[in-house]
Amino acid sequence: MNAIFGDPCPGTSKRLKVHYLVCENSVTEIHHDSFAEHEQVLLRQRLRLYQTESSSQPQDADDDEGKDEEEDVGDKRAANTEQGNRNHAVHYGTEQPPLNSDDSIERSIIIPLWKLHSDSSEVILPLVLPFLKLSQRVACRLVCTVWKNIVKDWGVATTIDCNDKNIANFSRPFLRGILSHSYSSLKSLVLDGFVSLEKEDLHPSIPHLRKLESLDLSRCRNLDDSTMILLSQHIHSTLKVLYLKGLEKVSDEGVIAICNSCTKLQVLELSYVPITDKAGISIQHLPQLRALFMRDNYRITDKSIDVITNKCIRLKQLTLWGCIKLRNLHFHSSSSGDKLVILNLWGCYTLSDDIAMSFANMNQLMSLTVSECHRLSDQFVERLVERVPQLRHLHMRYCKHLTDQGVQTLASGLCNLYTLDLSFCTKLTADSLFQLLNVRRDSLSELRLQNCRQLTIGMQFRDTGTRRGLEKVEGSDGRLLANAIRSHHPGHCLSVLDVRGCGSPDSIYRNILRVRSDQPGEQRKQPFWDTDPFVIALKGLAFEQRVPGFFSRQSRWSSVQHQLLEQMSSPSANSNRHT
Repeated sequence: MNAIFGDPCPGTSKRLKVHYLVCENSVTEIHHDSFAEHEQVLLRQRLRLYQTESSSQPQDADDDEGKDEEEDVGDKRAANTEQGNRNHAVHYGTEQPPLNSDDSIERSIIIPLWKLHSDSSEVILPLVLPFLKLSQRVACRLVCTVWKNIVKDWGVATTIDCNDKNIANFSRPFLRGILSHSYSSLKSLVLDGFVSLEKEDLHPSIPHLRKLESLDLSRCRNLDDSTMILLSQHIHSTLKVLYLKGLEKVSDEGVIAICNSCTKLQVLELSYVPITDKAGISIQHLPQLRALFMRDNYRITDKSIDVITNKCIRLKQLTLWGCIKLRNLHFHSSSSGDKLVILNLWGCYTLSDDIAMSFANMNQLMSLTVSECHRLSDQFVERLVERVPQLRHLHMRYCKHLTDQGVQTLASGLCNLYTLDLSFCTKLTADSLFQLLNVRRDSLSELRLQNCRQLTIGMQFRDTGTRRGLEKVEGSDGRLLANAIRSHHPGHCLSVLDVRGCGSPDSIYRNILRVRSDQPGEQRKQPFWDTDPFVIALKGLAFEQRVPGFFSRQSRWSSVQHQLLEQMSSPSANSNRHT
């Protein structure tokens, strides 16, 4: 209000009083409003209702004379008005059924049904449209010509998802039709897995999608570079999220066109797209990029990644899954290194222990995945702990050079460790895991040890080589892990434990699948059956066995969760969210 009226003296107690008249169809309305200092000045007009069809309701005989005039006036007003506005009215009332009464003292009079004028409905409909379902918006087009034009101007859909369960048959003709009626409203288009999509279904609509912000074309295999060029020419000013996963016909030319024009992109996925460093380097032209997903882009080398991490200074999530030509990565202090929160290097098996040296400037890194990086060893863990002590989620599947020394280093160095995946690390023993569960009892919530063959968890069977056949042997490693959790119960934070496939690597111990044919079928199929001492011990700690060898319980509050809650409630965090 101060800005509108040029008031140079701000104050919280001042109010603006406005008296104004609204004249329409020989009807004058008088309004008296008042507005606070920073309140927007809005002038109002009453919505006019008129009476239409009638229903009966009993009234007292004493009121007959006073109601006759109102009845006649109401009938005339309804008859005169409804004829011109029959196609433009919105019903706001319903007919009320008559009540039974004594005819000697009561009689029925006409109670009108109220409708809204067409000019008022033109104001109300755009306000209601965002809250209607897709089918309801389409139905609004069938009411009248005025409503049809309103829906056309405002658009039918803001989001179109080919996987929406509410749409029974999502076909190519349906897509073309709904796109043609959503030019002015569509903000999100999800066509993930719509393999029958052709270019002629999408290309005619692209130049008219003025508000499109999110586009998912994953696995639409018939699209090629011409689609990318068309997107770069027409929706470059609004597009923020783009998924191109599995578009095998898209080459460097299409990706370069996108990167050079769509400079507002914040999320980009190029998984399984056959691009080279030529297209990879062009990603540097996306200054707003926050998340980049690249999987099995096996032609990408260090040259592209170094340029991306140096120029895209707002990058927070980087996935380089299966980029097998990567040898070393460099994250400079002035680049995106100090902004990265999630880094996924799964399957980059050419990386060595020296990769940990490039993590020195990653002060915000919380999640790291180096699964199937077969060259990594305990030396990598030591360097990682020194440079990224704030790490909370670490995934090291198939790192078969990792030993107990590395696990002990993780236990002592990562104070906020919340999730740890050491599946298929075959050199680990129960001693280091016992220390891990003891030291990180306040933070560790999820521990995965699937197929760590060196561990003997659960009941096993040993071949005696005699007529006795197989002999039952209790797994001592399972008892050790259960004792580590029990010693801090109920304060231990562990809520997920995965020990599927944990057993001796040789043939001395055998699975219960091959023994004791007298056992019931379902019980013989489980490696961890209900009478196993390890299973009984975990049940006493409130764990449930979801599948054989996978245990979980209700999550406990850990020190990591308390820290997150404190950070979210701090004034600095609130100011960062607003900015």
